[in-house]
Amino acid sequence: MELLEKIKTNKPDVVLLDIEMPVMDGFKAHAELQKKYPEIKVIIISMHFEDAFVSHFFLNGANGYLPKDCKPEQLLDAIDAVMQEDYYLNESISKIILSSMIQEKKGNALLEKIELNDAQKEILKMICDEKSYKQIAAKLDISVHTVDYHRRTILSKTKQSSVIGLVKYAIRNGIANAE
Repeated sequence: MELLEKIKTNKPDVVLLDIEMPVMDGFKAHAELQKKYPEIKVIIISMHFEDAFVSHFFLNGANGYLPKDCKPEQLLDAIDAVMQEDYYLNESISKIILSSMIQEKKGNALLEKIELNDAQKEILKMICDEKSYKQIAAKLDISVHTVDYHRRTILSKTKQSSVIGLVKYAIRNGIANAE
């Protein structure tokens, strides 16, 4: 929130963005940046290197992705590359993106294949946030039975057998954050 407020008066060329932040996570902050300031280049700094995270950010306009524990020289190289060439891809990120493309080609890109609707994604996100069915129902103004129906549908669509499986699926596919 602080970043979005400061950008109103002083637009940077590059933003270094963490995924896990209080108030607004990196997914939402990045979406807001892309919507309001698409000209600002974004380098994601994270400890999460799952295919779904990396792919999500690059597919949604990120220009680079680095581990939180990267060396200062690597960070400077990434900023320089993003400014000159629009993107920074190191060897590990290139492998993740290539692997993701190969999986998609083979038909294993579950998120695209499964197509959860917005309500199901929202319910899955709240399940991952440890909300009770009663809390989810109250927030979405639906019955507890409707929440349970959606949960069963999500289990069926994702081919999971438990809520733990759903949480793993949500994290792997960028629907929820691992905290």
